[in-house]
Amino acid sequence: MAESSLSVDINALRLEVGLRQGWPRAAASMTSVQLADFDTISKKALRMFYFPPISESMPYYEWSFLRKAGTITMQTNTSAYTMPDDFGGTLLDESVAYSSGVTQAPLTKVSEGTIRMQQAGDSTAYGYPKYFAIRNKAHDVANGQRWEMLLYPAPNTALNNTTLNYRYVYIPDLLTNTNKYPVGGAQYSEVIVAAHLAAGEQVLDGDPNGPYTQSFITMIATAVRSDLQQKANEDGGEA
Repeated sequence: MAESSLSVDINALRLEVGLRQGWPRAAASMTSVQLADFDTISKKALRMFYFPPISESMPYYEWSFLRKAGTITMQTNTSAYTMPDDFGGTLLDESVAYSSGVTQAPLTKVSEGTIRMQQAGDSTAYGYPKYFAIRNKAHDVANGQRWEMLLYPAPNTALNNTTLNYRYVYIPDLLTNTNKYPVGGAQYSEVIVAAHLAAGEQVLDGDPNGPYTQSFITMIATAVRSDLQQKANEDGGEA
């Protein structure tokens, strides 16, 4: 299925930023410096859009469209499993469940410390995992920050290759000529444009409080309210 023709793509964003900066009207005519400047602006803009701060108590908002399903394939006697590269540190619903056909209750979320205490108390316990914890792995200078899931007890031989299902908040990649559509779709394209104009104002003009930034702040607040309603519809409740 093709992306909506109302969705903004990387070339449309290059044009929007370029029009304000007096750049050529086609990406093919932009200089390497201009394209590099756009990439810097776009990275900042997408971080502003994907992870907008809402209040002091909410470091960033979690969009409904940044949710993804994941699986873990258990291996005999293995208690630690690396999460996907795009895992953002947040597990939705705090729920990890066995795949269909396995008549076991979902795992209970506990702290990493609780898992370690259980392992220290009985390091030879194997069977159906009942508990899980999420922790960040040591920072890798080549690959950046990654996360892992700990299980207790570790799965036994009978559970080898059995899967666990979960949902998580993921981190999208930057835009490229092949990955050309930002996440969010046509519904939020104008907000994404506003983020890029605001980021351009901040990066190229050194103005963190200019009119484009103020416009983006207004638009992101409206977008968040819209997404809260979307979440309520998905969950069967009220916003």
